Amino acid sequence: MTRKRLLQWQQSDLRHLCLDVRPQQEYLLDHLRTSVNIPLDHLPKRMAELPPKQQPFTLITHDHPDQDDAKQWLVGHGWQPRVVFRPRHELCFWPKAKALGCHGTGLRPATFLFRPHPLLQDHLGLLQDKLHNAEDPSDGGDVHVLDIGCGSGRDLTWLLNAHPTWQGTGIDALQGAQERFAWTTLPVRDRVQFLQIKIGATLALPRRYHLVLMMRCLIRPFLSGSLPNLVRPGGLVVLSHFVDQGDYLYPRKHLRLQPKELEQWALDFGFSLLVNRTDTTEDGRPTHSVILAKK
Repeated sequence: MTRKRLLQWQQSDLRHLCLDVRPQQEYLLDHLRTSVNIPLDHLPKRMAELPPKQQPFTLITHDHPDQDDAKQWLVGHGWQPRVVFRPRHELCFWPKAKALGCHGTGLRPATFLFRPHPLLQDHLGLLQDKLHNAEDPSDGGDVHVLDIGCGSGRDLTWLLNAHPTWQGTGIDALQGAQERFAWTTLPVRDRVQFLQIKIGATLALPRRYHLVLMMRCLIRPFLSGSLPNLVRPGGLVVLSHFVDQGDYLYPRKHLRLQPKELEQWALDFGFSLLVNRTDTTEDGRPTHSVILAKK
């Protein structure tokens, strides 16, 4: 039965999203090759690293079916573990995984269960092309990325992991953000820093950046204050936030974008509009997103 389930899993899309909540020592000895290890006791502080809640995934746990703490916790918080493997309680699980070629040992290269913001995922090629042209040999040829309101640092981690020479800075004022950021950015920890700063109209930083992200974070005094000066000539700004259309509760109306607000901001501060789109979030709230280039 275990071999049949593993074979079915290998042939399904669920093999690409696989969460292993066993202790790291057990994971290093035996794991499924596509799995990501987040031990069960880490889940409450590493929720930002989990898949989207509407996305089914595979769960590997040492829980007995009669005491299913990991699955119950995940389901209770809105996630969808569709397939559950329990190696301790399934006969010859790891030998069968080895025979099917899906067994691994040791640490894996960085792999993520989460997705970056759709704007980054859909337009990565555009960002790469534009930033390649904006590189400055006098700055070591590195690309420097600033993420305003970075939260756990998912977007920054995803970008830096894909580009080994890029450097990143995340800024957030929320309590607990630094710990979440430290966990999420572990794969790129040598190229990233976190600053816990409350952002207002003025933000003094030691450099100008090739790429500035401001995703689902709206600080109007900063938009018209320091932000334009933090972007290098030829650099990019990626902005995305909820727009005041339709009926929803959060964020409150005064914290939402107005229609055409970002286009007018770009015009006022000398940015070219490269991408301009509206989307809806998983729960149906409208967003407005742009990618802008500094002239």
